[in-house]
Amino acid sequence: MNHILHHAFVINEKMIRLLGKAIAFANIIKIEEKRKCSIG
Repeated sequence: MNHILHHAFVINEKMIRLLGKAIAFANIIKIEEKRKCSIG
């Protein structure tokens, strides 16, 4: 039981990291689009 919980926790941690990267990437795209709008 403990081993299964640990494995699930490791997968969850990876998912959280991927989600964090996706959010950061989305924020960068939004900033770039705002910059384009303000220039053009």
